[in-house]
Amino acid sequence: MARSPHRYVFSTKSNEKVLAKGKGSREKSTVASVVLSVPLLSQPRSHLQQIFMELSFVRHLPPADPDQLRSRMVLLSRPPSTQPRKTLIFDLDETLVHCVPDITQAQVLIPVRFPSGETLKAGVNVRPFARECLQEANKTFEVMVFTASHQCYADRVLDYLDPTGLLIHHRLYRDSCLPSQGLYIKDLRVLANRRLQDVVIVDNAAYSFAHQLDNGVPIVSWFEDQEDRELWHLMKYLGVLAAAEDVRQINRATFRLQSFCEDYKKEFGEDKENATS
Repeated sequence: MARSPHRYVFSTKSNEKVLAKGKGSREKSTVASVVLSVPLLSQPRSHLQQIFMELSFVRHLPPADPDQLRSRMVLLSRPPSTQPRKTLIFDLDETLVHCVPDITQAQVLIPVRFPSGETLKAGVNVRPFARECLQEANKTFEVMVFTASHQCYADRVLDYLDPTGLLIHHRLYRDSCLPSQGLYIKDLRVLANRRLQDVVIVDNAAYSFAHQLDNGVPIVSWFEDQEDRELWHLMKYLGVLAAAEDVRQINRATFRLQSFCEDYKKEFGEDKENATS
């Protein structure tokens, strides 16, 4: 029997113990903030430690299992449009919303019916500018949500976030992820009829797009800050990506995730040892 909706939510914070195994990090922090007018490494140290930990971890992940990948591939229809559109994928929890443990602190209570037949209320807060960002993205992108949470929970939250079904064209869930060493990886190759150069994923956990780092925008995790402006900043960046020949080239130059660990070590010198020992 499900005791809490959180059982069906894949939380970045709940997986710190997986990522930090053998690390013993002294300071817990969120993923690097997306402030797009300045280089990623110029952001505060506290916003960078988690992304460093995640990318250090995913270096040791094995390649995706071809059979698992094939079994999860999907052919998705395209939304009506007079012009070809790139595909923009949003993570759900801690990117667009946060499922709060204390329902008295929630903006809305959403009834979730679990496979056991039990119905419980999930306390959900919506990130500032989430709906505005989805609306803006719809002008130039095909929009999806790809979550490592279970469908029974995710669908109810997305129905609240997008009640008309016009903002989010497709939804993918945990069963489309590839499990690897305790994590759920969103391998973008499961989108069988989308070109990787036309696919962007916005996710607060860099390990989620471990197999396609240059497709990812590593947005800061969101829990409660009502002054958060990350999705507002993101809207400006989406205009750049929409016009790009290959989104991976823009992301590579902006976030440098392929060389992030080396850049991080160079930037912080001897302090790097404190982040991993």
